[in-house]
Amino acid sequence: MIYPDKECPGESRTKNAKNGHETLFIYPLFLVALVYIVYLGKSNDNDPVLTTQSHFQLLSKLFSSEEEINEAMLYSYKHSFSGFSAMLNSTQAATLTNMEDVVSVFRSNVLQLHTTRSWDFLGLTLEHNQVTPIQLVYGDDTVVGIFDT
Repeated sequence: MIYPDKECPGESRTKNAKNGHETLFIYPLFLVALVYIVYLGKSNDNDPVLTTQSHFQLLSKLFSSEEEINEAMLYSYKHSFSGFSAMLNSTQAATLTNMEDVVSVFRSNVLQLHTTRSWDFLGLTLEHNQVTPIQLVYGDDTVVGIFDT
C-alpha cells in the first residue's frame, strides 16, 4: 500500500530545511514496533493486580529494562480474560507466540465504523418534504451505538 502523504510502517521521511528535498528512510519491518494483542486465555487470578504483574513478567523476557516494558505495554486485559496489548516488533511477537502460556498473538487492526440503515432502524426516517425545523434538531448531541465485536 502506498501512503503518499504520511509514513507507512517501516519508513521515515525527513525534509532538508535548506533545499526542501525530502529523504525517505526504509527500515526492515521486523524493527518496526506495531500494536499487538497477546491473548492468554481465561484469567486464573481473581486479583487484577496479579494478572497485570504476570503480563509485565512475560514482557520482561523480551525487554531489557523496566522502562522499556512500561513504554511497550499499552493495556492489560485482566478481568474476564487475561491478555494485553503492547508495542512489539515482529520478532518479539513471534517470540511471544512460542511461549507456553500464550494462546495467540495478533496485530491490532483499526476498523472504520460505518452504518447504512441506523436511521431506519431507529424509526427516524423522515421524508424531506415533511421535515419541520423542530424535527431537524431531534437527537441533537445524542449518539446511539451498538458494537457487536
